[in-house]
Amino acid sequence: MFIPRSKTSGFTLVELLVVIAIIGILIGLLLPAVQQAREAARRMQCMNNLKQMGLGLHNYHDTFGSLPLGTFTNPDPYAADANDGWSWSVALLPFIEQPALYDFLDPQGQFGIVTDTYDATTAPIDGAETVLTVFRCPSSVLPDHVPSSVSVDGAAVTVDAQIVGYAVSDYKGSSGYYLDGLFMRHGDAIVWGNGGGGSAPNVRFRDITDGTSNTLAIGESSYPGRNGKSDWPVWAASGRSDEQVIMKTTDPINGGATSTNRFWEAIDDDCAMSFHTGGAQFVFADGSVHFLSENMEYDTYTNLGNRNDGQVLGAY
Repeated sequence: MFIPRSKTSGFTLVELLVVIAIIGILIGLLLPAVQQAREAARRMQCMNNLKQMGLGLHNYHDTFGSLPLGTFTNPDPYAADANDGWSWSVALLPFIEQPALYDFLDPQGQFGIVTDTYDATTAPIDGAETVLTVFRCPSSVLPDHVPSSVSVDGAAVTVDAQIVGYAVSDYKGSSGYYLDGLFMRHGDAIVWGNGGGGSAPNVRFRDITDGTSNTLAIGESSYPGRNGKSDWPVWAASGRSDEQVIMKTTDPINGGATSTNRFWEAIDDDCAMSFHTGGAQFVFADGSVHFLSENMEYDTYTNLGNRNDGQVLGAY
């Protein structure tokens, strides 16, 4: 008896090419969605970091009756060590679940401790190399530690030796347009800040007459300055430049840099800048976190940085 063989069906070459093309299209549609979902998650973590810092500021204020200085430097703004000192970030350590690190650093709120140790022979200060997740935005592509060199427009630039090895931060305290914000170095706070003339340089909530919901506290400033040499953002201390821990609202968000990979085109070394598309995130003095567009009205942004200018804000 003759039993015919069954014919097995399969793809023709044309059908296989069509299937491959469809799969390619689906992957092309899926990848941007996955990337957007990942960036949304990273932005949420960044918001949580800022929220934690905002809560830490309130707890610090409840404990000491004021906010910390931007950087605890020499009270004489013209002294050689006027830029060298522990940062506001160190002051917050006990209030952001890092009391052991604070005790290890033993800052005691003093200036001058950093002066003799913030140099090429001993950098970084013991403990200042510790990478803290709360000070790192997940979207940032900056390294965990300040490198010894960086590429600027295709050329290798040597980073100032006294800051090499310090743990990087993606956030800075806001000093407003010109020392009218919440964070200043010690000398500037005495001369120009709250009270002046040596009286209570630390800002208190009652000094924020524009309202805590209308005043920036801390924002993303995630780039190593224009030259890549000296103004790397770090959390532990300022050395030779308070712009390592303090930002201003003098210049627009992202500072005119054409992209986060061309940071050296920024207008200034201490503007807000992030690796999120279209703007940066900030925690306000009331503890709320907002994403501010790099295209927002300049006057509105400037006024948000100041605590007591009395100006009417535009939409943001």
